[in-house]
Order: sequence, then structure tokens, then C-alpha cells
Amino acid sequence: MGWYSRAGWATKLLFWGAIGVVAYLGIDRYLVELPGHKVIASVVPEKVDLPGGEVASVQSSGPVRKFPLPSSQPANLQGPEVKLLGYAWNAQMGLLYAIGGANDGRAGIVTSRGSIMEKHGIKFRFIRQDDNSKLRGELVLFASEVARGVKHPTVGTNFIAFMGDFAPTFLKDINDELIKRLGPDYSAEAIWTNGSSCGEDKYMDRPEVKIDPQKAKGSIIATVVKDGDWNIVVKWAGDNKIHVNPDWESYDPEAINFWNAPDYMTAAKALVAGQQVTLRHKKTGKMVTLPITGMASWTPADELVAKKKGGLAVIASTRDYYYQMANLVVGIKKWNRDNADLVVRCILASSEAGDQIKNFPDALDRAAEISNLAYDEADTGPGYWKKYFQGVTEMDAKGMLVQLGGSRVHNLADNLHLFGLPPYSRNIYADVYGKFGRIMMTMYPKDVPNIYPVDQVVNTTYLRMAAEKVQHVAEVERPKVSSAPMVSEVVSRRSWNIEFNTNEATLTAAAEKLLRDEVLPDITMTSMVLELHGHTDISGDRDYNYQLSRNRAEAVKRFFMANARGEFNGRIKRTEGHGPDQPVADNSTEYGRTQNRRVEIVMGH
Repeated sequence: MGWYSRAGWATKLLFWGAIGVVAYLGIDRYLVELPGHKVIASVVPEKVDLPGGEVASVQSSGPVRKFPLPSSQPANLQGPEVKLLGYAWNAQMGLLYAIGGANDGRAGIVTSRGSIMEKHGIKFRFIRQDDNSKLRGELVLFASEVARGVKHPTVGTNFIAFMGDFAPTFLKDINDELIKRLGPDYSAEAIWTNGSSCGEDKYMDRPEVKIDPQKAKGSIIATVVKDGDWNIVVKWAGDNKIHVNPDWESYDPEAINFWNAPDYMTAAKALVAGQQVTLRHKKTGKMVTLPITGMASWTPADELVAKKKGGLAVIASTRDYYYQMANLVVGIKKWNRDNADLVVRCILASSEAGDQIKNFPDALDRAAEISNLAYDEADTGPGYWKKYFQGVTEMDAKGMLVQLGGSRVHNLADNLHLFGLPPYSRNIYADVYGKFGRIMMTMYPKDVPNIYPVDQVVNTTYLRMAAEKVQHVAEVERPKVSSAPMVSEVVSRRSWNIEFNTNEATLTAAAEKLLRDEVLPDITMTSMVLELHGHTDISGDRDYNYQLSRNRAEAVKRFFMANARGEFNGRIKRTEGHGPDQPVADNSTEYGRTQNRRVEIVMGH
């Protein structure tokens, strides 16, 4: 790849765009063109295997020193103010606790006396902003000021925080503009995470969809199309081989459809109000008016739907897809580089606050008070934000039990683990970024013909610098692995045509490449437990085929254990050989026999 290191950024974009196109040639899709109306194809999204399970209790590798609780009085600090705009999202509770929650009469909250930000000497301001277009606009304004030579702009924002799985689309859009207008030095880059969603973001729909996923066909889901909550629906659809209609101006009865809301709370209010939408039927060309049936959003939107409407089930959430949705912090490359020490201190402050919330109940209580002040949401209070940070199961308006809320804060170890920095090895975030980026390229090839390579838009330099400044890093928070001997609740069942040498359980070079490049990234993003099932065609001796299929499942297990570097400890519950007894195709044809020679990976709880 020597040519790649010498190539310009434009050439690299073309290269990765070509890779994306090749990767998706096999996607199942259909297309109906109607006179005078361009209809976008409904597609079965790429299957993305992401984490699931409850969060295990936090075990620290050493004692976490307790800090005093921050006051509500503004700190008296000199130097430039650092500003971050972000959603009303419990995943950034650690950052808010680090700031301390003072109100100086201007927008947002600022560093308070006795806070962790004050300890690090940082004048920090957080302002709630739920509109992605405004997040983008403020960051572009800041970059423009930096390009004019302003060392510390007072307009725009130093940082924004949003859903990490939304980054491929967001960074493609904003960096295309910034690089063209200002140059690569002024592009946006991701640098750390404050926390992640762990159930708070979810797809809710009719209970029958939970029982039979195929009943999601014809649904109209209210959400912000192309952002992280939309990703939950798309990911779940891919798992269940259900088409998704990318064109929110048309209706496909054989696919999941969307109503594109301007923001997440509007999506919830539309569902509660029983709003109907008028769309062009893809097959008949006639206009049809149909009700919104479900929603993909987050707290407090899920709480609003449960309390004001009820009767909906949680189809999938980030409690299942554990690593999908980090609260990702993004800033401008040149300003970050020119203020590296300040950036590192921000990371340390947010990470230390995460440890305080993880370990000390009064810190969580104070963080909930600060969240209530920062978000200024109607009809809430500190108890509201604490409850939905921890996650609860409550009775909805129709008497159904529903899981609401659920987020976690990140410490430094969580950041190092997510980005594959020492002592960890696998860059889980790169897997998330690549998978959801490819989904966007498949569904919206004109808008997103390619994405930036992850190493061009994620800069881990500052996390490395932060790790070098501390003597003790608390333990990473991992999801709990089920102790059951087998999968009791199946979430995903996927067959792979993994090539072996004839009559052997030895992986071919092509099989190793498939496992390394496609299968392994999928399943390291999930914390669910696994079963590996080997299958053969009908050719040959039956008893021999049983043993051969078992040996091949074991070969895949050995490959995972050797290459995942600790991410599979305790997760592979069993390997089983079924010989020719569970065919998925006609054994009388060569094509059918090829389909029957497979290893099936089952994941669940």
C-alpha cells in the first residue's frame, strides 16, 4: 500500500468510495420507476452485529479518589472559554458534572467553584442544542474564525457532541465543505467520548412487531432520518432481512418507511398525536394517507410516548447494541493541535467526572441536578434525569411494562478500550464507524458516495497524551456476559459460507480473510454470547460429516480466540456439528450443496 501513503486526500476518497461500491454489489434490493417520479430503491440494510446485555458492576483496578462536590457558584478563572454544544442526552452526564453547573446569566452552564474543570483550570461552557444543522453551523463558524487567524474565537463553538454512529455522515458533510473552503487543517475531527447510550436510544413499535419482525413491513417510523436513532431501525431491519425504504416521500408496503422529523422530540409528539402522513405509493403511484406507527428516538422522547400514548414495545435499543452510540466529541483540527494541552485537560476532566459518577452515589445525585439545569426541559427535575440515566422499567399509559432510559458515562479506560489504545488492541469504534458508514453509502449513494477513512477523522493523539499524564486508570466498564451454558434468547442468526480445504477443518486463505475483514468486526462490536454451528451437505458418510461439521465450528472458534485478543473471553458458549441434517438449500444441485456447507453464528442472551 505504499501508493496509498503518497496519495492525496482526493485520491484516497475515490479509493474508499470504490471499495464501498464493491462491498455492496450483493445487497438485496428492488426498484420500481413510476412515470414522472424518481423512486429510490428499498433495500435490506447490511447486517450489523452490535453489543447487547446489561452493564456489569464497575470494578476498579484501584481506589478512585473522591473529589468534593462542585458548588453552584461560577469559578473565577482566567484564560479563554471553551464551549461545547450538545443534545439533551444523559450519556454526557460526566462532562456536565465536570463543569459543575454554575449559571452566569448567559446561555448554558459554566465552570463552577470546586468543580473538576476548575481543578484543571478550564473555563468551560455547555449549551444544549438538539438540532444537527445548528451544531454543524456553529462548528463551521468557529473553523472560519480560526482560519482568519483568531486564536480563541468567541463565536461558534470549540466542540460539538453527537451520536458516534452518525459520524460517518456528519463528518463527510461538514468536512467536504471545510476542506474545500478552508483546507484540510480546518476540518473536523473526533477526539474523545463522554459516555454512551445503553438503552436510552430505542426503536418503539407495535407489540406484534416484537413477536414477528416481518410485521414491521409497511410501518411508518417517526425519526430524524440518517442519524443515530434511525440507525437502530436500519440495523434491526438488516438483522431480520427486512427492506428499508430510504425515500421518506414514498410508501413501500413491503418495507419499513420513515417520516423525517426535524428533531427527536417532534418525532415523539407526532406519534402521540396520532399524526398521519401522505405519501406516494411506490407500486401504484397513488397518494396514500397512513398513520405513524412507531418512533426511533431517546429520552425524554421515549418517556413521553410511554406516558402519553402507551401500547408500544421496545423493538431494539442500545441496551442490545452496546457499542453503537457513543457521545462523540468533535472539534476543529488546527485549534485542537494549537491547544493540545487544553484539549487533554478537557479529556481528563470529563474522564475523572465519569469515575466519580460510577463510584459515588452523591456524585450521581449532583450530576442529575446539573443535568436538570443544563437541559432546562419542562416537567422534569433532578430525580427525572437520575432515573432515566440509570434506566427503569415502568408501566405505560396502556398498562404495558416498557424499558425507558439507560446511559453510562465514560472514564479514561472506557475511551482507551473503545478506540483500541493500549492496553487494548481492537478499535471497536472503527468497526462501528465503518459499518454504519457503508450502510449510508448503500442507502444514499448520491448523498454519501463515500466516507472519510476513520483514521482521517478520528484523532486519538489527545487520548494517548491524557493516558501518559495519569498513574492510575480505573477499570473499563464492560457489559455483563451471561453465565448460561447456551443462548436462551436469540437476537441474531447468521450463516456464513466459510471455505475449508476439502474434507478438512482447515480454513482456506479466503476463509481467513472473510473472518478477519467481515465476520470479526461484526461480532467484536457485540457483547452478546455466541454459539457456532457447523453444517455440511449430504455428500459422503453421515457420521463423518457430523464430526467434520463439529471440527469446522471449532476451527472458527480458534480463529476468533486467536484474533480477537480478549474480546471473546467467556462469550462463545458452545460449538455444535449438525452434519447434513439442517439444509437451507436443495442438495441435488451444486449451488444448493454450497449453501449447505456453512458455519452458522447465533448471538443473543
